[in-house]
Amino acid sequence: MKFSLIGVAALMACAPVMAQEGGIKTAIKGTDLTLYGVFDAFAARYSTTAAGRTEATTEVGSGGVGGSRLGFLAMRTVNPDLTVGGRLEAGINLDSGRVGSSTNPAEATPRTDRVWSRQAYLSIASKKGGELRVGRQQGPTYQFMTQYDPILMPAIDGWGVLTTLGGRVPGDATGFYINPTIRTDNTIYYQSPEFSGFQLKTSYSGRDSRQTDKSIFDVSLNYAKGPLNASVLLLRASGTSTATDVNETALAASYDFGAIKPYVTFVQRDTTNPALTGGDDSNQRTALLGAIIPVSKEGQVRVSLGRYTNERDDRNATGVAIAYTHDVAPGFMLYGGLSFLKQDSGSRIPIFTSAVPDAGKSVNAITVGASFRF
Repeated sequence: MKFSLIGVAALMACAPVMAQEGGIKTAIKGTDLTLYGVFDAFAARYSTTAAGRTEATTEVGSGGVGGSRLGFLAMRTVNPDLTVGGRLEAGINLDSGRVGSSTNPAEATPRTDRVWSRQAYLSIASKKGGELRVGRQQGPTYQFMTQYDPILMPAIDGWGVLTTLGGRVPGDATGFYINPTIRTDNTIYYQSPEFSGFQLKTSYSGRDSRQTDKSIFDVSLNYAKGPLNASVLLLRASGTSTATDVNETALAASYDFGAIKPYVTFVQRDTTNPALTGGDDSNQRTALLGAIIPVSKEGQVRVSLGRYTNERDDRNATGVAIAYTHDVAPGFMLYGGLSFLKQDSGSRIPIFTSAVPDAGKSVNAITVGASFRF
């Protein structure tokens, strides 16, 4: 598939254009078109003990507070109540120029050939009836995680680390399905209009033609009114008759006091393998306390404390992180942070791309970076 930025530029020049933080907007033959993007790069230093020796690595990465991307959003008003449109959004790793955000936790064997790796969907929206989307998406689970994560930095974020458990494709093998990286293919998504602060969101992602993949169903009920936000999320990942079924539940809330905005989140995972006698039931939990503390008009201190617990007592882990973000100008942010992960003797969780530690060894991380959005 060939894709011409010169052609896009020529298309955008066909009508009056306005550049702002929310993207570059134009109207073409009755369709509102927005070109938007994120350029986010950081440097990180990780240290741990791996293979019996101290491992300290320094890396340049992409997507410190938001994945680098290029996207197109098209919307057309059909009548006063109905809007139709679509979104194409490609993830980009600035450190290598390769496609980013290309995974899907439902896949037994991850695919790496996605062009529009973050999102690609058709949207039909009604003010009275809600919105329906079909395609690859960031559904209720993704939206839940980004709403209740005070740190927002995957390179050090204790919340992200403890829900992915260091896995590059969280889900069955490593980590929760409820995590801040989840995107799903073959997805039908619906969100209701808001009623007195309440909104329902749900999606179903089929297995496609590969029967080794899982189908995923998730549904959330969100409440947002004034300074209070609260949500409940349910997710079920179903496989074949011999594969493990996964049920996950999450509860979260935040309250903006002005001087501080605290967060609390709880996630539980229950698994059943029907191929084994008795179902092989097991469960895992992650809990998070965090806060955002404004220290100036432009600056915020962000803190989090997370705890992961497993039925096996030797696999528990605790993550602590503190970060600072500074809005230099509209769309331009500088950030930095520190993270510490302590784990029990049977646990080997890394932080982002650090070396995989020896069992029971701690991991430290420091990150500095910059993000530009248009």
